[in-house]
Amino acid sequence: LYSVTGDDRWLKWLRGTGSLYWDRRHPVTGLVPGCIGDPRDQARQSGLGGTALLAYFLLQAWELAPGEGWLRERAEALLVAAEKYSRAEAGYFERTTVEGEPATGLMTPWSVRYGQSSLLEPARIAARFARTFPDGPYREMALHMG
Repeated sequence: LYSVTGDDRWLKWLRGTGSLYWDRRHPVTGLVPGCIGDPRDQARQSGLGGTALLAYFLLQAWELAPGEGWLRERAEALLVAAEKYSRAEAGYFERTTVEGEPATGLMTPWSVRYGQSSLLEPARIAARFARTFPDGPYREMALHMG
């Protein structure tokens, strides 16, 4: 809405929502929890699928408000951290602790169950980043996920 109206009220909302998870990332790994305020172990873990979506939404926000360069920086940092700590030789862990330790088994290429992710979405997001930032590590990410 800010990019359409120029109304500073929407810029304030953009900045607030763009910082919500970023302000809760782990100071060493840069990983974010899956859900804020949920006491369950799974919610405190970092999920590759959810973090990739968060990175994608920040990328989209930056494209709509290019003057907010911090959105791009955060989008890239979140995707890089999620991929780094989720990656295993044989695939990707669905979730890790925010400290970067595996918390689940490896993801499947396809999943249709509630609360689980497949590699399809993170791979598509990595490919989108690769198209936007051809000099970054995203093409290799997408290829490894695919």
